[in-house]
Amino acid sequence: MGEFDTPLLLTSPKMAGQRVKDAQWLLAGHTRFKGLAPYKDGKVDGIYGTVTAAATRSAKYWCGYPAASCDRVFGQTLYEYLRTEHWRPLPKPYQDRRAARLAAVAKTPGVKALEFAVGEIGNHESPYGSNLSKYGAWYGFNGVPWCAIFESYCFAHTGHPAYRYAACEQIYADAAAGRNGLKLVWSPMPGDLSIFNLHGDPFAHTSFFERWIDEQAGTFSDVGGNTGPTNISNGGAVMRQTRQRQLVSHFVRVG
Repeated sequence: MGEFDTPLLLTSPKMAGQRVKDAQWLLAGHTRFKGLAPYKDGKVDGIYGTVTAAATRSAKYWCGYPAASCDRVFGQTLYEYLRTEHWRPLPKPYQDRRAARLAAVAKTPGVKALEFAVGEIGNHESPYGSNLSKYGAWYGFNGVPWCAIFESYCFAHTGHPAYRYAACEQIYADAAAGRNGLKLVWSPMPGDLSIFNLHGDPFAHTSFFERWIDEQAGTFSDVGGNTGPTNISNGGAVMRQTRQRQLVSHFVRVG
């Protein structure tokens, strides 16, 4: 017989005793999964209440249970997945779901925004040359150059609404001062922002850095709005382009 063959669940009156303490101790972070501690701020008081039950559901989610099975019942199988000795391996589908869920939360705000931006490629202002776009309409500042506004739109639609800029100069100023989670970086990562020096203007255009094409040669791909088929600062579409490192005045990371 396993300790949790009779599972813990919400009842009235509440389940209590040493078995509950054992489950709470595991859920507080004493498991084989580093960083899994859905009950870390809870009391190991031996009472199976709503906080412990919610931690159980969270533990199941991060162990890769199917969404429909992420309930608030602490049973023997979950215990064997969590314990540090003589543990039971996660089934392959559980491993895959766990890896996908961990990867999803590991994405930086910039990566999330970049991935969203890729889905916007092909959208353009109408008519060309008007600077009228859905991005400017969303921002409430339409008919103006919209490369920074496009980035704001992408961040807002991926859960980072604090990033809200309409001008490259302000992006740079906040990054230089370390405000609003922005900072200047030298070596860009996917999702960082490129600010371009074009036609003598060091704040002419901004876009998402996507990847190096040839780092030694300084060529990279970017995804940006209000751009065109040449290195100009006031194009009219969302595009992926090949850029030169020498044209970048600053790289900015959103943290």
